[in-house]
Amino acid sequence: MPTSAPRPGPLDLARLVEVDTLLRDHGVRYLIYGGWGLDVITGRQSRPHRDLDLVCWRRDYHRMRALLAGNGISGYELPGTHLAVKSPFRADIVFLDDPDAGWVTGRTSSFEVRVPHRGLRDWVYGTVEGHRLPVGCVELVVRLCGRSPHSRPGDRALVDGITARCDQRLLDTIGYTRLPYDSGAVWRPWVTPGPPARPVPPPHSRAAGP
Repeated sequence: MPTSAPRPGPLDLARLVEVDTLLRDHGVRYLIYGGWGLDVITGRQSRPHRDLDLVCWRRDYHRMRALLAGNGISGYELPGTHLAVKSPFRADIVFLDDPDAGWVTGRTSSFEVRVPHRGLRDWVYGTVEGHRLPVGCVELVVRLCGRSPHSRPGDRALVDGITARCDQRLLDTIGYTRLPYDSGAVWRPWVTPGPPARPVPPPHSRAAGP
């Protein structure tokens, strides 16, 4: 995938809260996984994070892209499936298919995931420094931790502590398949970096949950 320079700095809690506010105000339902997902579950920031990993529903793909572009956020896309934010911060946004025969599937830059719909039926939230943030499915966060080329070895201790709180049957059911990083896919820019455009107005009603 193309890269941009210079690289944005660490993605701190203030930026995460800005993203959360933007998505909530526009009715986009999402969950956090990766390193920030672990921290939201444990209730504290364990270390600096260089990016943000999000999961959204595929039905919100075009609305999400327009919302980000309308707020001066740019990056690359695999159309309809994946947004890689590069400026003014870094984020990896995966889009899950709506439930098909009880299963939800999605693909990141390095793996494919399959989750029982029941695992995403009830959204789970965590609180970091007074900010309530969505992780959606703790078992999914645990299962995907360490699968990315950018995962940190130190996350293992956090995962071990969280795993004890998981629904073990659900955890065992969530499947993933490792893929070559980016799998040779052709990414394309989805907005040219520049001054923020006029924000996209929020919808009249919030999006329905899964």
